[in-house]
Amino acid sequence: MPRRGKGRRADAERQARLAVAARDAAREARERAIEKALADYFEAQAHAEAVKAAARAKADAALADGERAAAESMTTVCTAIRTLRDLCDSNAEVAGLCGVPVAYVREALAVAQGASSGLVDGNA
Repeated sequence: MPRRGKGRRADAERQARLAVAARDAAREARERAIEKALADYFEAQAHAEAVKAAARAKADAALADGERAAAESMTTVCTAIRTLRDLCDSNAEVAGLCGVPVAYVREALAVAQGASSGLVDGNA
């Protein structure tokens, strides 16, 4: 004999609770998966930034070491350009011989002038 009235209602409510529970469980699983993916993302992003910052620091230190090592050679470059300028007719001739722009020759001459007065900074 089929159920009537309250019995059918109770069955319907039980089925509804099961459907809602299944939906809630799926939603909770999805939320946990989203949370895990976000945690993975933020952890990896922080690690990548730390690695890049460390690499930048190493690169900056290496560049500073290179600048210090090159300073003596740059003093010699400026002195040689000063000597060439004394031997040649113009900055343009020195630039042509060295294969550099005239502006570079002017800067080197200014540095060489500073060197003779004790103001060498190693830049040309």
